[in-house]
Amino acid sequence: MYEADRPLILLYLVNVLQPVAESRLREEFGVISNQKQPTLFEIRQMLRNLLKNRLVIKRKSLYAVSGTGLQMVSSIGLSLSRDRNRLFFIKKLL
Repeated sequence: MYEADRPLILLYLVNVLQPVAESRLREEFGVISNQKQPTLFEIRQMLRNLLKNRLVIKRKSLYAVSGTGLQMVSSIGLSLSRDRNRLFFIKKLL
């Protein structure tokens, strides 16, 4: 995975798991990237950049994708994959 792809992967994870806490993002990010789990500092830094660019919003320590972030995810073509992953998580919970 390229370093430049990391924020996009984090945005995608927020979109699939929203509303989601930092700790859960860190855990899932490590699973998806097949690399060592990122530090909490790295996750917070990426989240700060996503917040600054208004791609993500934060409410009560939980993160969700903003309208702009949703447009970005859809324009890259990740919306179908996102929907499949959401169904997987729902099935896992049942």
